[in-house]
Amino acid sequence: MALASTWLPAETAAQSVAGVDPYTNQQVERVSIRIVNPSADAGLNARVEDSVRTRLALFPGARFSQQRIEFQLAQARRIRDVGDIDYDVSFGRQGGLDIAISVTLAEDGAEGRGLTFGGDFPVIYEKDGTFVRFKLDLLALTYANNNAWYGRPDAMLAGNPLVEGEPSGEGWDQWVESYVHYGIYGITPINERLYFYGGLSGLASYSVGQELFTDETRGWNAVEDAYAGLVGGRTDEAGNRLSYNLTLGRQRFTLANGFLIANTAANGKERAALQANARWASDLLALARIRYNDTMLEAFYLDPDELPDIDTETAYAGLNFEARPMENLDIGLSYVTSPNSNANYFGPTGDIVGTREGLQVWDARFTYTPNGAGAPGPFFGAEYAFQSNKNFDMDARAGWAEIGYSFPQAR
Repeated sequence: MALASTWLPAETAAQSVAGVDPYTNQQVERVSIRIVNPSADAGLNARVEDSVRTRLALFPGARFSQQRIEFQLAQARRIRDVGDIDYDVSFGRQGGLDIAISVTLAEDGAEGRGLTFGGDFPVIYEKDGTFVRFKLDLLALTYANNNAWYGRPDAMLAGNPLVEGEPSGEGWDQWVESYVHYGIYGITPINERLYFYGGLSGLASYSVGQELFTDETRGWNAVEDAYAGLVGGRTDEAGNRLSYNLTLGRQRFTLANGFLIANTAANGKERAALQANARWASDLLALARIRYNDTMLEAFYLDPDELPDIDTETAYAGLNFEARPMENLDIGLSYVTSPNSNANYFGPTGDIVGTREGLQVWDARFTYTPNGAGAPGPFFGAEYAFQSNKNFDMDARAGWAEIGYSFPQAR
């Protein structure tokens, strides 16, 4: 069972995640901090490293976002004795991301960065904790199918509302898709422990050729991201870190590792870019997240951005808990329900037995890396979900398990 597929067309739900940046929305596996020009004062180096780690508030298990990490780096550049900070991203031993932070100690006071100060694109303005950047992502691809729909689109797509003109069928068909995602994102301090952030972007997509559902040329331009939020936190004298994030608006959301909720927008039809999978932002996301060291709790309300012709007016609400009860062991528990939906469930005879409204999903998962992230050795993981509905009899279950061995130094 995958909730993500319930609000996407059948073909769209099965797509791989295509995009310009292969790291976007991947889970963070490890975060390391290195001082490029360390001081002879070891205490100073330790204080700077700890302060940077605190300001970044970037934890294993979090989802990688270029905008978010650049926001966090802008806050870390405000730290006394820090001249500049940069980062590098690579894939880790379990397919997550290794984030390597490089810190350069300051010799003089930090100056402003960005186009405003004669700097380079895409940073527009950065000074005293205020950071504004421009976003521009471009993608074009060509795609082909042979004998789509088993060569029988008349039977496979009968009554499908996504069909316009002639769908793909027997023989080879190909088409071209492209999109451009453009916008402005920024963050600014309210005080030393609280920041306001937001983003506004548009996305233009285009498709031409014989696509799965249609042979008609299509183009679409609409708002993608439009959100605002507050983020803050503190570190006590014992080094315990508390952070929180409150956000509201149109934006992307993935629950945990994406087993239940992966993409919150639909592509294809008049929106084009079916295989490029251009759109990810939900119509509305209300999210509250609090983290204390390695323990995190988040509550969310989600209204997916469905295609107008098949909009089921489905909404989701849920809780997600993640923790590290012992070193190298991560666990998670999630609960998801649907307070409103017109999507129908059908019984074995074709009768409607109910709607998605009243859906209840419980999910439990774990990952265990005995030797720690970045070290050679075995790793284990498993997840199990149970789905029911409070309005009628339903029993659906799904899960996965894995065991492997990592050779992180091997080419």
